Amino acid sequence: MSHWESRRIAPPIPSREQSVIVFKDRLAVFSHFLFDSFMSLQLSVQHSWYSSPWVARDPTLPVCPWEPFSLVVVGQFVYYSLVVVEWGRKLGFLLGIAFGLVGTGLGMVCLALQSPLWLTLACLFYGASMGVGFFLRFAVVEVVPFQWQATAVTFVVSGGLIAAFAGPQSAIAARGFFEEDFMGVFVMTGVFNVANAIFIACIAFPPPPPRHHHHDHHGVTVHGHLDHHNPDNVEDDDDNDSMSMNTHDWIAEQRRQRMALWELLSSRDFVAPMLVSALAWSAMAMPMAIVRVAMAQEGFTSSESLVVIELHFVGMYLPGFFTGKLISDFGPKWEILVGICVFCLALTFDFLAVPKDGNELNMSFWMLGLFTVGAAWNFCFTSGTIWITSLYRKEPELKPRVQTANDFCMFFISGIFIVSASYFFQMGGSGMQGW
Repeated sequence: MSHWESRRIAPPIPSREQSVIVFKDRLAVFSHFLFDSFMSLQLSVQHSWYSSPWVARDPTLPVCPWEPFSLVVVGQFVYYSLVVVEWGRKLGFLLGIAFGLVGTGLGMVCLALQSPLWLTLACLFYGASMGVGFFLRFAVVEVVPFQWQATAVTFVVSGGLIAAFAGPQSAIAARGFFEEDFMGVFVMTGVFNVANAIFIACIAFPPPPPRHHHHDHHGVTVHGHLDHHNPDNVEDDDDNDSMSMNTHDWIAEQRRQRMALWELLSSRDFVAPMLVSALAWSAMAMPMAIVRVAMAQEGFTSSESLVVIELHFVGMYLPGFFTGKLISDFGPKWEILVGICVFCLALTFDFLAVPKDGNELNMSFWMLGLFTVGAAWNFCFTSGTIWITSLYRKEPELKPRVQTANDFCMFFISGIFIVSASYFFQMGGSGMQGW
């Protein structure tokens, strides 16, 4: 019996104590769900900015914010892995929220000066904030039992379903409160970041692993820092000496971990899900980045293209309410095959998209294309995440490095395609030719 088939066996009825633990686990997952919802709200609210008249005049500008956004997301993973290892996930997420608040301030400056440069700077910090938020799908695995992991990951990813409507609509509702129409867009990202901080404070993350100070025979740590509680560099007692590994053993352990990490990163079980996730992000984000510009050039109104974006977000997050069970029953590889088939269907709809030409029904293929490409992303991305989490189960100390390497490679590859979206669009000419 395979691992995924064995998970279909019904578990025994839990005791009262076990039920309390299950309730706490569900509460933690729900808090993760709300946090992911507001992180996604921040992203969807930013899409409302793309209907700004002076942005829509140049088809390259809607993708320009994605360039620093993607690049900083890549760099943020290296930073976050260090923060998590040293201080834990909670502080790491709070620092990400702080980056988002800085992006809010810079976005407001952008509107005051009417400068795309400041928008690019704002997206640098939005990218850093979202880069931290993407680790939420790994964090939820640490607060639930093993048999809940697939469901928890997909449920947390589905938090973006709230963002599908609440993000753009809140940005529209906030326009009337300020002289500058789009000032409310950035104000709402600040509100959602504050809500993120509240939800993060409600989650009890596992503590970071204890830091071990490995002394050599002279009482100096391997990192070169003196023991401030022992300025004379003399061991306090035999117990302290017995608890510290000597330099030789520490170096040997680090060498073993490096070899184990390389073995994991060069394995098919790392490369395959990483490439699946990277290509899923590329195929999903490229049309999302330019769809409003293409629709505007083909006669559709801003509100009509906004509906298409909202349905795109629904497609991205709605399947998460049932894909977790499918992954638990059949495994991530089969779910990825389903995602690939849905991607092919989405590509067909996108090719059948036509200009408005006074016919309201002509918007249907745009809606179906963006919805299905979002659903395909959900199948592939969540399955790739579950596949990766099983990779480091035998080497838990390598978890932050494997997660960081996965997301670094994934967003580096997809970032190249996202950055190129506007250039591909211009190469085709404009309108339907570019699309």
